[in-house]
Amino acid sequence: MAYQYDANNNRVGMSDKLGQTSWAFDSLNRVTEQNDPFTRVLGYQYDAASNRIGTTYPDGNQVAYEYSPNNWLQRMTDPAGQAIEYSRDLVGNLTQIINPNQTETTVAYDKVYRTLERINRQVTSGGKTNSGFKYTYNEVGHITETVKEYGWRKPSVVTETYEYDGLHRLAYMSMSPIKNNGGIVETAYNYDPAGNRLSWESNDDLQTNTPFDGFSRTYEYNAANQMLAMENAADKKNDDFAYEYSFDANGNRINRQQIDRNGPQYGVDYSYDPENRLSLVQDYQLVGESKKEAAHRIDRAFTTLEYDGGGRRLVQHTTPNRAATGWINGMSTCLTGLIRWRSTICSTASTRIITGVRAIILP
Repeated sequence: MAYQYDANNNRVGMSDKLGQTSWAFDSLNRVTEQNDPFTRVLGYQYDAASNRIGTTYPDGNQVAYEYSPNNWLQRMTDPAGQAIEYSRDLVGNLTQIINPNQTETTVAYDKVYRTLERINRQVTSGGKTNSGFKYTYNEVGHITETVKEYGWRKPSVVTETYEYDGLHRLAYMSMSPIKNNGGIVETAYNYDPAGNRLSWESNDDLQTNTPFDGFSRTYEYNAANQMLAMENAADKKNDDFAYEYSFDANGNRINRQQIDRNGPQYGVDYSYDPENRLSLVQDYQLVGESKKEAAHRIDRAFTTLEYDGGGRRLVQHTTPNRAATGWINGMSTCLTGLIRWRSTICSTASTRIITGVRAIILP
């Protein structure tokens, strides 16, 4: 890698295995343009107070920002001209967000600026509540109760309570009612002297639609406090499973393997570059295990990741789905239909369309 700087010590160039990245600065040393190795250009504009008032993306789309006299973000306008407006109290706490989809969020605080209430409601339809959260705190600032309201589900109001141990770690949680049966979900946690969670017990698994399918999970660690194993004992024995983990000498996780009542089933291998950045993820499946035959491994999808000289992830390839993702300053854009050095490019609801990107798809 090689770096270039201007007379003001701004980094204006970087050469790495992906190619050349360059930056341009104005007279106040604010970055105004970035060109990455894939010919993608980002542009930035500022006001007199150095607030960023505009971002121009590689496809020409622009996002604009407006600020209050004390430099708090007041309005953001997307490329389609839709705006989000922000209001704050005298100390800068966010009190209202008005969204372009006819909804608004209001936030209330106590005297020490802890959130007491956060409500999202329709501006039309009589101000119908979409979601609402009310919080209660103890003397040391831990949340002890949350009342959640959802306008789209039944029951619409759910109350959660929390208890903590002497070291301020969450020890107990209850939630009621669950669904419409009036039941109460109860969850308890235990820890070792180093603060690692040793157990997690609950009378309901909130990740499933089955009511009161309880479980008990235990965790095992090594001397470096790295998790080696997690075992889930479900009320329904057929749902028992476990995970085992392995690490390299630098503390990076290099393997995770899932085990159920029939033995090892699935796993993931992780590889890292010399700077301990994740570079390869290999999924695999273990099949054919029996009393007469050991399981054999079938490699499934794998993902490779590439970084620039500044440590930013710029490219992510996934096969056999033959898709890749390009990254611009941490934002991803979906690249599909890739064949070696040729690509057609798509965008998702949360990304920008980017053209002219070249990516290598591994066989």
